Amino acid sequence: MEEQLKKLKSGLKDELDGFEFDAGMKRNVSRRFAESGKPRGYLFRRMIPAGLSLAFLAVFSLGMYWVIEKYYTENHANTPPAKEESPVAETPDDDKPELIVPPYVPDGYAFKHTHTDGDVYEHMFMNEQNEAEYFAYIMREEEPDYPVPDIAVELADGLSGKINKVSDEHLFLTWQDEGMYQIVERKGSLTVGEFNKIAEAIIKAKKYEPTFDLLRLKMEPVVALDEKAAVEMLARYDYIWKSVYQEADTRPGGKFPDLKTKEEFYQLFLDFMSYEWVEKTFKFRLGEKADGIYIIPIDPVPSFWPGTKYDLVQISEDEYQLTQIQETKNKAPETLVVTYKKAEGVWKIESITTK
Repeated sequence: MEEQLKKLKSGLKDELDGFEFDAGMKRNVSRRFAESGKPRGYLFRRMIPAGLSLAFLAVFSLGMYWVIEKYYTENHANTPPAKEESPVAETPDDDKPELIVPPYVPDGYAFKHTHTDGDVYEHMFMNEQNEAEYFAYIMREEEPDYPVPDIAVELADGLSGKINKVSDEHLFLTWQDEGMYQIVERKGSLTVGEFNKIAEAIIKAKKYEPTFDLLRLKMEPVVALDEKAAVEMLARYDYIWKSVYQEADTRPGGKFPDLKTKEEFYQLFLDFMSYEWVEKTFKFRLGEKADGIYIIPIDPVPSFWPGTKYDLVQISEDEYQLTQIQETKNKAPETLVVTYKKAEGVWKIESITTK
């Protein structure tokens, strides 16, 4: 053990030979002792000014928030929610006529929006109980192209229009005036009677005297039968009976509102259909009482399907026949057969059957 200590001492002596504790080393040691003597809170005290600044900023922000919140509550707490504005008639310029607000709006319908898209201008009103149902008044420069036959109608003296029945729920009335196409559109369960009132009020506001009744359409005699006339007769027939039935179906007991007898009902069709066929088809579908006529629920009458292929052939000089194959998923295909005959120079539908 003693020998080992001697060797260690000898080694240290050799390593420390030439070592000198100069002035620079002395200053370094003094500085370290001075720093080690400072209390532990020294660094914390250096952070106090920054902490106070952050605290002041937080208090200031909270104060400003309180002032703004108090002002808003006092001045806006009782402000009612914004309501959708009512439609406003657009002021016409030199090139565009006035898109008026429809003067008549049926009960249960409310203004939805005014829409402008290029040359199309529209006021739309929605059913308050079902927004899928609506009516609209539209003006557009381009002629609309409907996928169904036109039904011509005289709207006023010097004003002609057309009805296009896209489906039982979707209906258009179109006329041309003021250099634009004017359109009243209905989609949904709104009756044709109410639709008539909307269109009548608009046309009257345009300085015309309406003379039409969309439930009692008159048709000019057809003296030359072609495909267009043949199809229009069928479209007119389908439109009239379904529209009149709809009017009755919305009332208690299915009572027709304006028709008192079966004969009055038959007269709706006699411009373009034979009396014998109309009576045969509808006499057992109508009930007549002292106070008027009523719907008797029964299978619907056969109807032409617009958009489905058909053939029109001439049987003789005074007779044509239209046929159309009608296919549905739930039953076997049927063939619609429509016979047209000319009597006293006028073509009319003689019968509509299926086989």
